[in-house]
Amino acid sequence: MGPDVSPCVLDFLNRTVHNWADVSEVILRDIDSDDGGGLNCSAVPKGVFFFGENCPSSEFLNAVNEHSFCGSHHFSDIYLLIEMLSIPCLAVDASQTFERAVSRGAITAPSLAMVLQRRHTQRAGHTARLHVEGLQHADTIAEGGVHDQLRAAQDDFSALLSLAETLALSRDACVKDFVKLLYTILFKWYADDSCRGRMLKRLVDRATSSTDSVHEVDFEMEVLILLVCEDQEIVRPVLSMFREVAELANVGRAALRHQLCSSEDEIVRIREDRKAEVSNLVKEKALISQKLTDSESANIRLKVLANLSKRSSFKLFLKCFGQDG
Repeated sequence: MGPDVSPCVLDFLNRTVHNWADVSEVILRDIDSDDGGGLNCSAVPKGVFFFGENCPSSEFLNAVNEHSFCGSHHFSDIYLLIEMLSIPCLAVDASQTFERAVSRGAITAPSLAMVLQRRHTQRAGHTARLHVEGLQHADTIAEGGVHDQLRAAQDDFSALLSLAETLALSRDACVKDFVKLLYTILFKWYADDSCRGRMLKRLVDRATSSTDSVHEVDFEMEVLILLVCEDQEIVRPVLSMFREVAELANVGRAALRHQLCSSEDEIVRIREDRKAEVSNLVKEKALISQKLTDSESANIRLKVLANLSKRSSFKLFLKCFGQDG
């Protein structure tokens, strides 16, 4: 089903994946088993050419239609996968299905950009209809429609940003290249400060995380460099984020240094206390040993006196009975 699919059909498919989990699972299996229809995806232009200043998104989409990019027949699949990414119970399976489809070339960055434009256009048309059809409560309905549109756009952004972070962990070079373009697409389509700031902050946090491997950190830095090349105005906020990370690291380092000094002081104090305890134990042991020696000497003297006393008594006994000498 191509990009010319009816909005009514897309709305019906959206409601289907939101309301029937079993049907959603069947759709995921169907997308996962698609071999790409035999299309040669090597003919698809690579890179970020369609986001440059010399090639606006409208010109890019015309080029897409003229050259019939590989993967355009997967329009509805990509559309539904994006929708499923925002459904908690389907997000993990949808993400894994998305990764496998990217790996085998069924989903490309240009086709994803086409889907995002269609979703944006569809929401804008929905809001316009609310403005036209809202009679007595036109303002209220329109405001609600705009709010729903913004919320849906934020849901798409959050889901796709999480998808980019998940796919960035892949070992597949094709998936890695797709992720770089995905970040560029999100950077262009969600140009408000909130979305861009959130994306850049998470990239900086992952690039400066001590738990990530060197390879993953290098990848995040490559993405940041790519986005800076797209818009040099973000250099200042990105550097500010790195400075904040460095300042927090310095604060943490100072706290650890203070804790280390306190621990060292505590260790010294414990050692001194131990030495004092050992010295006291040695003194007590010497005192006890001396008392034991004195006690043993006293016992010996008592034994000698007892023996002498016995001999004297015996001699006296013999003398009394005339047997002296």
